[in-house]
Amino acid sequence: MRGLSRLFDEIVNCGWKSQKTASLLIACGYCAVVGMALTQHEMWRDEMEAWLLARDSDSIPQLFNNLRNEGHPGLWYVLLMPLTRLSHSPELMQVLHLGIATTTVYLVSRYSPLSRLQLLLFPLGFYTAWQYSVVSRNYALGVLLLTTFCVLYTRRDELFPLVGVVLMLAAHTHALVLILVIAIGIGLAVDMRSVLAQGQNELSAKRTRGIVVGFCLVVLGVITSFIQLVPDAHYRGPIDWVVRILRGHVSTIGSASLLGVVLFLFFLYQLRDRAAPLVMYGLGAVGAVLYFDSSVLGAIAGAPGIKLFALTGLLSYLFFLYQLRDRLSILLMYGLGTAGLLVFFSGVHSGGPHQHGLLFIALFVVYWLERLTRSKPPDRLQSRQNRTADVIFTLLLLSQSVFGMKALYQDLTTPYSNGKYAAQYIRSQGWQDISIVGCMDFAAQTVVGYLGVKKIYYPQGERWGSYVVWDEKRYENVGLDQCLRSARSLGRDVLVVSSYPDDSSLREPQFHKVAEFRGALRDDENFILYKYSPAGEPRL
Repeated sequence: MRGLSRLFDEIVNCGWKSQKTASLLIACGYCAVVGMALTQHEMWRDEMEAWLLARDSDSIPQLFNNLRNEGHPGLWYVLLMPLTRLSHSPELMQVLHLGIATTTVYLVSRYSPLSRLQLLLFPLGFYTAWQYSVVSRNYALGVLLLTTFCVLYTRRDELFPLVGVVLMLAAHTHALVLILVIAIGIGLAVDMRSVLAQGQNELSAKRTRGIVVGFCLVVLGVITSFIQLVPDAHYRGPIDWVVRILRGHVSTIGSASLLGVVLFLFFLYQLRDRAAPLVMYGLGAVGAVLYFDSSVLGAIAGAPGIKLFALTGLLSYLFFLYQLRDRLSILLMYGLGTAGLLVFFSGVHSGGPHQHGLLFIALFVVYWLERLTRSKPPDRLQSRQNRTADVIFTLLLLSQSVFGMKALYQDLTTPYSNGKYAAQYIRSQGWQDISIVGCMDFAAQTVVGYLGVKKIYYPQGERWGSYVVWDEKRYENVGLDQCLRSARSLGRDVLVVSSYPDDSSLREPQFHKVAEFRGALRDDENFILYKYSPAGEPRL
């Protein structure tokens, strides 16, 4: 056993002879592989909706007004706006996204305390190699900013205003990243108390001012992000019941949340010598309950052995809480961040793999910080626990690399969405300038983005546009027949882009099918095209 342990240390825990050279090689190799995958990836509606919102907003204020019912902060959309002015080709978004993902891999390879094997496995993981790289959304920007925070962590005392800027920006990338930013902010508040307790000489006074500025920036980012996330009174969407509660009791909920944070920090201060075990057991109990919530597990439909995966995740979570029992600030970052995500999945929106990936990102951040703050030299028990933590994280990266390579292969061999090919067919027929009708509206966005047209007609809501407006009007004219009846009123030359899977009940004989695109990885990104031919006119 000792021989195996030494072999593991030699393979896993050795560094590079030249960290800079190795980092550049890893980043370049990653960029080449992901870049090739991006050229073959067919974007889907969630990617395209962000592009359309940025493209069709005339100014930053109008962009934020258009985002009021999206449920996302605006940083990613602001970055897309200049690209939409250069070209209407959404592939520019993929170039930006590739740069963001590659920068993350470079920072991890260059500055993280991960071992050699872990650094090789990290770029191959499901989230690094595909979900947060090939699929161009705002998650990757949040991961980059959280990684930047980790890079700055060792110099946080002297660079705390910069830490505040990074976390403020991270809060404006995604609602789930906002949860992690709040947890990190609470952990940093506990961590910084020792700095603020120093003598009031010139150096400590300067650091004190920097810490105050940094925390003000974090609080500002959290508040402004939350304001963006709360939709208006007309919102209707997947979490409209939650929104109604928020809007009806926003002041009460906000005041209670602020009071809760203050009381929690006061509790930690009063029990600072005994807080860590209490926090560890409390957050462990919360995680144990929420990990097996049916609304969370049910969101990962079809995954084999999902209970086993959940149990493995729970055991890893509990182990890392125990591993951090003597480092309260990092314990709070991980425990509160993970518990906050699980509460969101359980009570707000169950999410899918792209949202659940933030649980891995929370673990990745805390593992980075955990390795940075290990006691040196460790005693025998601590050394054994450190090795166990390294083995768990390495096995996690190894298992993720299997799923990452599988996801890349699937994306290279099977269309993720058929919106691109439907758009190419429409353009080849010269139909991009006629009246185009999209139903269902959210799926038709993909075709709109690839066509590059300014607007199409959405019977759901009875409006012309490109992106979906998530309001109560969307629930009008639902269903294929109702959609076709609305399309018929537009004139004699109409093309319908439908993502309804079955037309067996079609009762509009003047519409005939002209093309069909099936076989996409996402079932709701397959399309059927119908052309309107009034009675007496020849059909194509």
